[in-house]
Amino acid sequence: MRGKRWWFCCPRCWTRCAVLYSSRRRRCYGSRCRSELTSPHDRLLLKAIKIRKRLGQTTGGVIVPFPERTRSMHHRTYLRLRAECTDLEQRFFRGEADRMRKMGMQV
Repeated sequence: MRGKRWWFCCPRCWTRCAVLYSSRRRRCYGSRCRSELTSPHDRLLLKAIKIRKRLGQTTGGVIVPFPERTRSMHHRTYLRLRAECTDLEQRFFRGEADRMRKMGMQV
């Protein structure tokens, strides 16, 4: 059936939805997506780790040295990703330092 799309109807609120979770849509359960539960500050760190994974790093997070360029990656792409990752990490750690200062900790 080309050109047609099937929809479910939530039995609780009768709203049209594409996916039902245990016979109700996600919002009727009151659950949220992981990205909605992550703070903007923490998303900086997750994005930096995602860039490092793209470059082949498997462990260590942001505390290990930045991974070397893979042979298949263009120099310009590597330098752009490295600069973006460095900026994200600096913004994250600056925010952590501010948060620690607010709690009265020595930085």
